[in-house]
Amino acid sequence: MDIMEKLVGGEPARLIPILAEGKKEERASSALLATISIVPDFAKKLLEPFNVKIGSRTTIECFTEVRFDEYEELRPDGLIVVRNGKKVWTAIVESKVGTAKLEQTQFDNYANLARKCGVDALITFSNQYAVRSDHHPLAVPNKTLKFIQVGHISWLAVKSEALLLCSNRGLDDPEQAFILTEFLRFLSHDASGVSSTISLSSAWPEVLTLIQSGISFRGKDSQVFSAVGDWHQLSKFTSLELAMRIERPVSIEMSSKRMNDPDFNFKEDVDLLKAKQIFTTQYQVFGCDSSMKVKLDLSKKTLEIETPRLPILGGKGSKASVSWVVKQAQEMPELDPIFKIYWPRQREGKSLDFSLSDFVNKKRQIELPPQAKKEPPTSFVVSIVVDLGADIKRSKRLIDTLSGSVANFYDAVLKDLKVARIATPKVVNSHSAIDDGGKDVSEPNVSVSQEVNQGELNSRRSSVFFRILPVRNRRYLDDRYN
Repeated sequence: MDIMEKLVGGEPARLIPILAEGKKEERASSALLATISIVPDFAKKLLEPFNVKIGSRTTIECFTEVRFDEYEELRPDGLIVVRNGKKVWTAIVESKVGTAKLEQTQFDNYANLARKCGVDALITFSNQYAVRSDHHPLAVPNKTLKFIQVGHISWLAVKSEALLLCSNRGLDDPEQAFILTEFLRFLSHDASGVSSTISLSSAWPEVLTLIQSGISFRGKDSQVFSAVGDWHQLSKFTSLELAMRIERPVSIEMSSKRMNDPDFNFKEDVDLLKAKQIFTTQYQVFGCDSSMKVKLDLSKKTLEIETPRLPILGGKGSKASVSWVVKQAQEMPELDPIFKIYWPRQREGKSLDFSLSDFVNKKRQIELPPQAKKEPPTSFVVSIVVDLGADIKRSKRLIDTLSGSVANFYDAVLKDLKVARIATPKVVNSHSAIDDGGKDVSEPNVSVSQEVNQGELNSRRSSVFFRILPVRNRRYLDDRYN
């Protein structure tokens, strides 16, 4: 039975809905769903975590204020219907704007409605944050996940995806570009109810007080769970802030087990908080050679951001290698990068540590370890450490410091970072490497160490991700996107 036959109420999503002044939630939902139905590339980005295929022949229908037969007392904000030939994927949509929070009872009712009506997914939108779109800020029973997909997308994530598509000219159709730009302007207005800020729960300072007083977490699970939820929201918010600032995708890296099991991901962070009093997350910025790991130490009241351990290009002496490493970071106000350089056969965890200011003050004359006379270093790490002090308890200051430090680390280190790479030998098929006359025409194997310039890397990757369109006058409404 087609999903449309089960509907007894609802109307097509309108880009410009005629609604009462106070109906911000309905207005935002209608504009979002209308844009999804009109701009397939935008729909593809938002629905990607749900494995929805959207191609040139796909049709997308969206409806608002829908009601289903036999369940007319329930009225979700919207319904998405994606058709690929005979295959149909559907999702119930529920949204909140402003300071309104998603309600567990309402969520459970809509999840049950989706299951009974054969709807594939339940997607929520609000100013709350989840680490990934297929994770959720509310409790989702395992039995629910057996029948439907569940996901959550923050309004800031919606805004970020729209901005990335517009600013990188990711749309072929000028009318679609115009509509998406107008939708972006709508989201950017205060009256839309879409918030670009975040606040931490009252449990955050309570957990910090427990840690600093040396009091056990026993019997304090509710505060611990709230603090972990705060960290997940803060991590996602920071990635979206950076993505919109640099106009590049920024993703949170995690193990496949964490990715596929939100409960396991949450439990791991709870255990990490209880055992070590720290939170960690790792960001990957599109086009960058390296990721960055962020660690918030609640006991020491510090924020540390660092690269993974990266290889150093061979064929150089120790002094030349150290100079090469130092060039990986730029000087910035209130930012003093720290370098950790490792030699082979050094005691585990032992490294040469110095800051950029030390290197400059000592006129590039850093005392090297005894191993430096025998062989050059093989790897390095670049990091920064921020002393948060009392700001770690203050929601706004912590959020601003974290977002600002991550952005500064990107500018000073990640953006122009060069990573030494070794090209692997080219594997040639034995049949294709011999011509008709039996002569070997295969190309010689390549095994040459080389530096990959970040600018060249970006230009190659950009050609894959960003579609540079033919120049036309006034293709976008906003001059920034022309």
